[in-house]
Amino acid sequence: MAEKVKQSICIKFSRKLGNTCDDIYARLKKVYGEDGVSRTRVYELFKRFQHGRENVERDDFQTIDKSQNIRDVRLALSETTESLFLSYLKSAALDMVLFSPF
Repeated sequence: MAEKVKQSICIKFSRKLGNTCDDIYARLKKVYGEDGVSRTRVYELFKRFQHGRENVERDDFQTIDKSQNIRDVRLALSETTESLFLSYLKSAALDMVLFSPF
């Protein structure tokens, strides 16, 4: 059984016992260390189980390519910065033309 499914079962069971999200996260961190699910993921699953989700087998764990996400964000920021800079230059040039004493 996959480690994350085991952790999902632990979250579901612990929630039914009345443990809080913080307690569950701390216990998972103690047992699984760096291989444990994130605090955010514990809260997400806790909330889903609280609202009636029963299936622990369904793989809702997303494998995120963080490096690709970082590249995408950097590209978007670069494009936005370039666009803002060009707008600034156009505005400055227009101001020079409109307010030039010549």
